[in-house]
Amino acid sequence: MQAGEPSNQNNQPFKDRKVLVVEDNPVNQIVAQENLESLGCAVDIADDGLLGLNAWSNETYDLVCMDCAMPNMDGLEATRQIRAQELNGGKNVHTPIVAITAHAHEENKIECMEAGMDDFLTKPISRAELQEKLSRWLS
Repeated sequence: MQAGEPSNQNNQPFKDRKVLVVEDNPVNQIVAQENLESLGCAVDIADDGLLGLNAWSNETYDLVCMDCAMPNMDGLEATRQIRAQELNGGKNVHTPIVAITAHAHEENKIECMEAGMDDFLTKPISRAELQEKLSRWLS
């Protein structure tokens, strides 16, 4: 590294952090994955809430980005089931879950928080907003 160049830590402040993205839209999956990887995160993708719940059950994640509206099992139900497993001894750690939704109304945010999500982002998500949430939950 040359003098004056930013360190890799500054370029990828969340290196070695593992994030699960639960999102059914392929374009949104790619955007989320690229943004997270550019910040240093390792990323796994699940196409719906049931697959996300299964991935979370079988792996340790530092954070979950959870779409709310998906087929098979929506993000709200997946979050409820994750929280139930955490309470019943499935895992002895609270995994931060950030809701990702196109619905920006206050009642949507309340519904997400009541389901057990920790934070809320509306689509389209900017890299800066995502980085702020990661800083909040992974620091």
